[in-house]
Amino acid sequence: MEDPKITAVPSDDAVSVLRKMLKYDEWYSPVIDESGKYLGIFGLENAIKHILDSDESALLIPISEVMQKSVVYVEPDTPVHKVWQLMRKHGFAALPVVKEGKIVGVIAEYDLLSRGYTRPDFEADSYRKGPFVYEVMSTPPVTLLPTATLRDAAELMIKRDIGRVYIVDEEKHLLGVIDRSDVVSKWLSSK
Repeated sequence: MEDPKITAVPSDDAVSVLRKMLKYDEWYSPVIDESGKYLGIFGLENAIKHILDSDESALLIPISEVMQKSVVYVEPDTPVHKVWQLMRKHGFAALPVVKEGKIVGVIAEYDLLSRGYTRPDFEADSYRKGPFVYEVMSTPPVTLLPTATLRDAAELMIKRDIGRVYIVDEEKHLLGVIDRSDVVSKWLSSK
């Protein structure tokens, strides 16, 4: 366990808390009272829900203007221990699975943990060749075309309870990614 990089109190201005969360690359902030008692969690998805509910015109720009174009990915035959290494190195909670340039699935921390792949060093044992990404990944991947709006991506994240949406062309070639922090960051830039 480690102390959180930021905390919030109920009287804090949400925009200020969101700016701190993005500054420290945190998707969640514990909410405490003045005595330090834990009250709950404020997450980027809470902000996105509020944005979607309160501002009909927010986020109506094409995703192509905001998406991250350089995407770290793995292939179906990548060993799971390599996925953990990439996730730790880049600070990602999920990676797209790409075969011949096309996205075929997603592998998230949840997929790994729910199947018991929690010890990357053990999974890298020289006597074992697997497990492999294709055995663990989730399919089908959640994708949008680059002509979709940032609002479309935000609505999909909330509806599907996911942290990111992958951007593809008509043939499913991976073009980019949008995550919760991109949505909130773009909204904050208008404040």
